[in-house]
Amino acid sequence: MAGVRRALKEARETIVKMVERGEYGVAIEALATTLERAFSRLGDVVMCSIEQLGEKIDKLYESVREQGKHIDRLTLDVQELRESVMEQGKHIDELTSDIQELRESVREQSEHIDELYKSIKEHSKQIDKLTLDVRELHESIRKQGEHIDRLTFDVRELRENIREQGEHIDKLYESVVELRKGLEEEGALRRSVEGRVGYLEGRMVEAELRMDLTFWCDRYGLGFEHLPPKPFRVDGVVIGERIVALVEIAKMGAEADIEQLLEGARIYERIRGEKPNALVLFIYAERPSEELVRACEEHDVLVENSPRRIARKLAELDRELARETGQASARR
Repeated sequence: MAGVRRALKEARETIVKMVERGEYGVAIEALATTLERAFSRLGDVVMCSIEQLGEKIDKLYESVREQGKHIDRLTLDVQELRESVMEQGKHIDELTSDIQELRESVREQSEHIDELYKSIKEHSKQIDKLTLDVRELHESIRKQGEHIDRLTFDVRELRENIREQGEHIDKLYESVVELRKGLEEEGALRRSVEGRVGYLEGRMVEAELRMDLTFWCDRYGLGFEHLPPKPFRVDGVVIGERIVALVEIAKMGAEADIEQLLEGARIYERIRGEKPNALVLFIYAERPSEELVRACEEHDVLVENSPRRIARKLAELDRELARETGQASARR
């Protein structure tokens, strides 16, 4: 913009000198050429201001390095200019301010042209041609004003578009949050279903094992009764002539299963009035761990993974209890 003012000022001084020398034709041509160049440069400045902004920052930075005396003030200017580039809103406000200054400059130049038109109106026949050129210049100024108005409107639309994009991003984020929540709920549901399936599979295995144990107990003259988990806390009871053995079925076996058998024995005695004389932990792993075997020995719990061996050992224990009872009766 400073270049436009300088060009117009030089043109005015040149035209005044030419008029004083009586070179009206040359003065008019020089005026038309200068004004055309000035307004062409003005249009380029307005259209290319955004593209040249980065170059201005680099040039300003180099200027700061070269001018040591003004380094503090220029460093502050560079920082403000960088902040204006990063903040779109401030940049738009500054651009609007530049546009306003450009309008003021155009208005001042228009007033100057009007004064020039009055001063040369008293001269030769070339005044008519000069008047036509001035009118064309006025029309060009008017078009430039319309272009500036359109540019201001475009800036406003850009602000609105930025705001709408921000709202769209917020909505997209909310959708992502809802999708993530849905996926988490689906994962929880899937884990719940898998847990339920695993539970059902375990119950099916236990049912098969109870059938096997029932078969072998029958072969050894014993009976197996399935007990409900509530209130007995165990899976069943093996009953013989003298033996009453509670049975808990588990996959690997743990201390919790042993405690469950002990608690089940107390419950069974309280409900049926008969104290169990044997506790059995029936596991369907390949073999019980050494820690589990030691824990079972401490609480007199028989741990086995074979229904046949369980039935055989309980049958032997039943016969032994029957002999002891017979000997005690004989002594009496």
